[in-house]
Amino acid sequence: VDDDMDGFNDGDLDEDNVLDLNESWIYDGSYTATQGDINDNGGGNGLIDNTATATSDQAGPVNASAAVPIEQNPEITIIKEVTAVAGDELDLEVNAVGEVIDYRITVTTGMGNVSLSNVIVDDPLLADLSFISGDTNTNSLLDPGESWIYEGSYEVLQSDIDSNGDGDGDIDNTASATSDQAGPVEASAEVPLFIPDPVIDIVKDGTLNTGGDGIANVGDTIDYTLVVTNDGNVTLDTVVVTDPDADPLSIVRGVDLIGDNDDLLEVGEEWSYTATHTLTQADIDAGEFTNIADVDALDPNDTPVNDDDPHTEVLPIVPAIDIIKDGEFLDENMDGFADVGETIQYTLMVSNEGNVSLTDIVVSDPDADPGTILAVEAGGFNVGDADMDGELDVDETWSYTAQHTITQEEIDAGSFTNIATVCADDPTSDDAMDLVCDEDDHEEELPRNPVIDIVKDGTFADENADTYADVGETIQYTLAVSNIGNVTLDDIVVTDPDADAGSIAAVEAGGFNVGDVDMDGKLDVNETWQYTAVHTITQEEIDAGSFTNIATVCADDPTSDDAMDLVCDEDDHEEELPRNPVIDIVKDGTFADENADTYADVGETIQYTLAVSNIGNVTLDDIVVTDPDADAGSIVEVLDGMYNIGDTDDDGKLDVGETWQYTAVHTITQEDIDAGSFTNIATVCADDPTSDNVLDLICDEDDHTEELPSPPEGWFGTPGFWKNHCEFFDGILDNEPKQAGQEYFPEGEMTIVVADDAPFYAGETGIWINFNDDGDDMTPEVVDEGEFWSVDWLKDALEGGAGKGPRNGVDTLARDLAALVLNIAASPDAGSDNNPDTVDPIQLIQWAQEWLDAYGDGMVRTNSEVWKEPQFDGPSASDLHTFIDQLNNTGSFDGNEEFPGGTFGEDRDQEDEELVEEAVETSAASDYYVPGELYTIKYSAPVDEAATGTKEGSTVSKDVGGVTIEDYFAMMADAEFGSSTQIASAIEASQPVPQYSPSELFMSNFAAPTQDGVAESKFDASVNFLATLDDAFSVQALAEHEHLFYDAIDLIDAA
Repeated sequence: VDDDMDGFNDGDLDEDNVLDLNESWIYDGSYTATQGDINDNGGGNGLIDNTATATSDQAGPVNASAAVPIEQNPEITIIKEVTAVAGDELDLEVNAVGEVIDYRITVTTGMGNVSLSNVIVDDPLLADLSFISGDTNTNSLLDPGESWIYEGSYEVLQSDIDSNGDGDGDIDNTASATSDQAGPVEASAEVPLFIPDPVIDIVKDGTLNTGGDGIANVGDTIDYTLVVTNDGNVTLDTVVVTDPDADPLSIVRGVDLIGDNDDLLEVGEEWSYTATHTLTQADIDAGEFTNIADVDALDPNDTPVNDDDPHTEVLPIVPAIDIIKDGEFLDENMDGFADVGETIQYTLMVSNEGNVSLTDIVVSDPDADPGTILAVEAGGFNVGDADMDGELDVDETWSYTAQHTITQEEIDAGSFTNIATVCADDPTSDDAMDLVCDEDDHEEELPRNPVIDIVKDGTFADENADTYADVGETIQYTLAVSNIGNVTLDDIVVTDPDADAGSIAAVEAGGFNVGDVDMDGKLDVNETWQYTAVHTITQEEIDAGSFTNIATVCADDPTSDDAMDLVCDEDDHEEELPRNPVIDIVKDGTFADENADTYADVGETIQYTLAVSNIGNVTLDDIVVTDPDADAGSIVEVLDGMYNIGDTDDDGKLDVGETWQYTAVHTITQEDIDAGSFTNIATVCADDPTSDNVLDLICDEDDHTEELPSPPEGWFGTPGFWKNHCEFFDGILDNEPKQAGQEYFPEGEMTIVVADDAPFYAGETGIWINFNDDGDDMTPEVVDEGEFWSVDWLKDALEGGAGKGPRNGVDTLARDLAALVLNIAASPDAGSDNNPDTVDPIQLIQWAQEWLDAYGDGMVRTNSEVWKEPQFDGPSASDLHTFIDQLNNTGSFDGNEEFPGGTFGEDRDQEDEELVEEAVETSAASDYYVPGELYTIKYSAPVDEAATGTKEGSTVSKDVGGVTIEDYFAMMADAEFGSSTQIASAIEASQPVPQYSPSELFMSNFAAPTQDGVAESKFDASVNFLATLDDAFSVQALAEHEHLFYDAIDLIDAA
């Protein structure tokens, strides 16, 4: 103890911190008893034991103890109190079932000093009792000084109310508390109850069930709902609901709206009921229905409680009347259509469609015939008045009839609609003027028959009075248009596509058609309107022999709303047109002096023109021109394109006024020349268009006489032989060839043998020419009989000058010279006084031979100076060619021009040369024709009388299409063919033939020897190429064969 605060124990007298002898150091201390000390009673001995220990460096330790006794006093206390009722902390009184009473319980140790363990608080009324707070040290012991709080609640039950708190008027509640050390102890609390108040309530509501029509009808129902509620505070029993006006057994309890569907109507429960009342007419007539529902029950003391509730349901009174009108067209005359004066018969059905009886029924229809609206009655009442009370009861239907007479306007409209009306007094109104009405219309279709009719008549108007129809004359028409239906027609249009434009006209009077009786501009039923029209006659119609056309009348179709729908009729009229088919032919002819010798020669021709005209009034067809004396196939049309040049409209028909052109040829015979003229007749025929017999024709004929001039004496005997012939002639004027079956030529003939070392055939007469002896041993410069000339150029000429090339002047002049020699040999008068020519042919021979001797071994082009300019004392080779060619072809010159130096006629070769040069320049590069190319070949040939049976001297002409050059040459060379007829047949049949080279063709074609060495003709044809040339065909190749076909130049020129 250091009271003086000097840092030394107060017993340390000398303050040396050493316990000296006789010193007593004093120590003070305290110990606070713990709850644990009390709780365990000082460890069980009832004391708090404490031992002190002293020790030093020199002695000890020593102990000293002291004990303090413990006094235990365990105690537990409980306090219960009400804190709130129904949440109200002030009004602690129960006022209703279901209110909640809140309790608080407090437990302490009271005056005790022992902590209590295993404290248990119980209250059987409080199911939710729970510890709230108070275990401050959370040791689960109720320590002294702690107050443990518990809370719980209780919901007031109806049984509490019903028992009035078990008779004492309050709710009693006792709680208890106990522990291991103390208890149990109890505490109670009381809550006073309110006064019992039994109250029952019924609420009634109703709904009108109209069945969906919206109005009250007998048999409809009012469906009720009844809700019974316990509005008191006590349970009610023996609940009974009644309603004297509900349908029997219709009151039925349903599922409780609030409740448990038991037999007790507990406070706040709502029971539901339904009921039904079926309406009577009396209910409806009253306009509303009221009835009362009643509920009775007993409270817990069996005291009756009661309530009732009325309900008034307004019943809608809806007066409604209905009329249904139906009608039927009455076809009194049974024609299937409505007619003016016929009727529509109506039935009218009047019904009460409302829910209230109606009186004073009146039916009206302003379009019904007066007095025709009648009730259908029986026993003095309408047949529909079932109860015969004179009132139109609900659901009754009364019957009426009516009638309407049809008018034309109604037929025109296609139907008639009218309205019937029915009215009755309005039972919902006190005003007598108020009515309930209905109306119904009825549209009756009126069968319409829109029919228009047109009748057409016509008359041919022969304006020029020639009794025949002529182009431009007319047919005059009358057209009568009638309405033969039952409906008025409008917008009348008459058409005729063949009437002259604008010629269809109405016949009018006073601005209306003369048939429009009422002048309303409409074609009324049974009216007939008049029209006229005109048609101008055409050639086609005259050709047909009659003209038929159709007139059409149309009007708007009144049965259709479509403006495009029409009602129409048509009528045709055929007018006979008198025809006069007449054809005319005019023939003219001109002698064609082909060789220009001014006289007619056998083989020359007369060229005819034939003009065929239609001088009638009808087109002619199948025109055939014939002339038995014209050359076969020579009558041809003069064409412009594909049609006759006179066929102005290119229709292949000889129209009126047309003149068609034809040409024909007659080849002159010796008989014609001997007669001095030739007359023949041309005939033209056409089908007779007025007859159905194809053998009926209309024809005309015309003759023509052509004078044939005779030749002067002393001319060459074979003029033009080279130009016109390819066979060998005998030198006699008749040019008789070797006859069939003869071995040799007739006596006096001239025969040329083109072969080396050809022997002289003893016994053969004639002039023989061979080319290996020197020659001219007899008459100088004359080829005598049996004399042999060795002239290379003459041989080359006769062999064709093979290998000389195109336009070789050597070949040309040698050909001319060979022809002149033969002409002289055949004409003993050549150069004599009988021939008036001033030129000596021998001089021409000498000049030609001189030129050929100089240039004959080579090739001289006809455009070279050697050809064009004189090379010796005589004329140029070009002039020689001109002179000799003219002499050979005509037998004389055409004048006495000075010679040499003069020019005889047109220099044909010069023109030919230019044509050939131009063609060569524009031709293809190939020197020969193109194999396989197709060309058109025209040939003419004397007819082989023995082979064909045709008159000797006639000719045939053919166009052969699609023949190649090589095939054509090969056919001419084929040994199988000996006549033009055979060649023609082979060409037309396109028979296969052997192939030859050009040189082989020439040798076999021109002068191939027979097996006995005598040359004979391989064919009798004179052939002219008329080919359709193209760039692929070589002009050089054509020119190279000029010795065979002299007219190659003509071919090129034509191409």
